[in-house]
Amino acid sequence: MMKNTEARTFDNGVKAVMVPVEGLRSVTIEVFVDIGAKYEENGEFGMSHFLEHMAFKGTKKRPSPLIINKEIEGKGAAYNAETSLEYTDYHITTTKNHFDWAAEILADIIGDPLLEKKEVEKEKGVVIEEIRMYRDNPMMGMAGSFCQLMWQGSPRGCYNISGEETDIVGVNRERIRQYREKYFSSGRLVVVAAGDVSEEGWRSLEKYFGSLGNFDGKIKAVEVKTGEKRREKSVKSLEQGHFCLGLPTIGWEDERRYDFKILDMVLNGGSASRLNQKIREENGWAYYVFGVGEQTRETGYWAVQSGVRKDKIREAERVVEVELESIKDSLADEEVERVKQQLLGRTTILKDRSDFWAEQIGKEWLLRDRMVDIDEEIEKLMRVKTDRVKEMAAQFLRKEEIRLLEIE
Repeated sequence: MMKNTEARTFDNGVKAVMVPVEGLRSVTIEVFVDIGAKYEENGEFGMSHFLEHMAFKGTKKRPSPLIINKEIEGKGAAYNAETSLEYTDYHITTTKNHFDWAAEILADIIGDPLLEKKEVEKEKGVVIEEIRMYRDNPMMGMAGSFCQLMWQGSPRGCYNISGEETDIVGVNRERIRQYREKYFSSGRLVVVAAGDVSEEGWRSLEKYFGSLGNFDGKIKAVEVKTGEKRREKSVKSLEQGHFCLGLPTIGWEDERRYDFKILDMVLNGGSASRLNQKIREENGWAYYVFGVGEQTRETGYWAVQSGVRKDKIREAERVVEVELESIKDSLADEEVERVKQQLLGRTTILKDRSDFWAEQIGKEWLLRDRMVDIDEEIEKLMRVKTDRVKEMAAQFLRKEEIRLLEIE
């Protein structure tokens, strides 16, 4: 944990963290809300993602999207939002002299969205085109489809995040308002300020986030379950074939996650990884080969995705199967040490970014109710032994558990 990191809980239940990082000239303020797609019931699919979109569509103080966009861009700030299975986050990266402004506008768009009927209707078109974009581009959209295949046994949850077109067509202002009231809770909201911050920033955080209404939406426990279906194939008019192959693994609460991270990196963690070397470098079958695994509190899966020559898709899938089968015996100490250093180097570089600190600390406090020590997390990865990684491979990388999604 960074020196002088401080956490407070305001009277309305909002948790806040201040993370000073020496040497940075940027500040990131990021807000995490415990609303995600895995909590959605039938009839609510896509609503968490849609609600995220609506935050930027107007508030009482800033009644139009253009006013919000011009104000943020006029400060030279970077901003975005993201919906995941377990949370939604909103963030602005700016400079220290704009700290108070950044805190105020984030609290405004999260706490007081207008949800105007005309903006809801327009945004339905935007989200539908986003869904079509992912559907038309397997490199971008296949991961969501594979998540649906893997966890189709779950009694609730929207596992492609944005929902289907049919879900979005039925969205209206009242349904969005009801969904927000049902789930939004100030007691499940975390705000993090990281980078070039100082003690005076606390006044801004408490002024704007400590005054948010004391919302008390409830979230039911969710059971994420692996489905029985093993394979799904679709045919499209494309120049290349795409496949996503994966298996059920562990959730992020499992202490073996450090061992599994090393295993994932050896298989799937960059240009020197086993699967990139086999599929792209040795055979020239693909341009991209990357990991698309997912973890929730309850469970997780490992997966690799690639776009390959149509006449080589079966061979590429077989290469993956062979590596999954053999790594429990063939994994070498030098591979484990290489990916440890890869992770150490990447993390050291990322520490020079205020958004890295905000994201890592905010997610951990929201989901695990703890302050993460990033150096301690790296140290746990450095202590992983080859034998433990082999044990993970033997336990989880079993051919009979493979799920396969293909587009040809």
